[in-house]
Amino acid sequence: MKTKIQFLIVCILILFVFNCHAQTTTAPIPQLSQYENFIAEMKAKGIPTGNILVYENEKVVFQSADGLRSIDPMTPLTLDSQFRLASVSKQFTGMAIMKLKEAGKLNYDQKVNTILTDFPYDNITVKHLLHHMGGLTDYLRVVDQHFAPQDSTKQYILGNDEILELFYRVNPEVDFQPGDKWEYSNTGYMVLASIVEKISGQHFRTPLLTTFLVDQKKRF
Repeated sequence: MKTKIQFLIVCILILFVFNCHAQTTTAPIPQLSQYENFIAEMKAKGIPTGNILVYENEKVVFQSADGLRSIDPMTPLTLDSQFRLASVSKQFTGMAIMKLKEAGKLNYDQKVNTILTDFPYDNITVKHLLHHMGGLTDYLRVVDQHFAPQDSTKQYILGNDEILELFYRVNPEVDFQPGDKWEYSNTGYMVLASIVEKISGQHFRTPLLTTFLVDQKKRF
């Protein structure tokens, strides 16, 4: 008898737990898309979803911005918010170079200074930079040693153009001869990004560059 009572109590507890779960789960809203339902479910749980872009069949089918871009000052995210992706951006830069190659706008064995005419090295190719085998010294070292801010009380964030202008002026020696060895290179991918901008005629921050990269046929 005691065992039956214990079993009955366990069954009641299980039913109670499942009933509570069913009541707290956010039901999908039929008229909303699967993406909007996902965001609604996350919001119900107090989870911000950040910025979302869904691209299908060469079209943007959904965009959303939810959360904060900064907490001091308190600023909400928007569809135009920019993010510091650091080295995550290298895969996009590499793909952009591949798209340019596919479109016949450059060759992997092409010398960089045939595209960026101020580039001071004659024996570095696009392939060297893609494979981290260009031998270019770290641009952060060049900036630390040679950049003199006009106002020492302010913080400066240099873009590719400013860094390359300084790099060209200093013209540091390469750390090793191109192709001799592999060494992870932020400088190389900074130069590749500038190549993409030079050939495409658009800045990486320009939304239209996405169209250029995905459907180069429309561009050319």
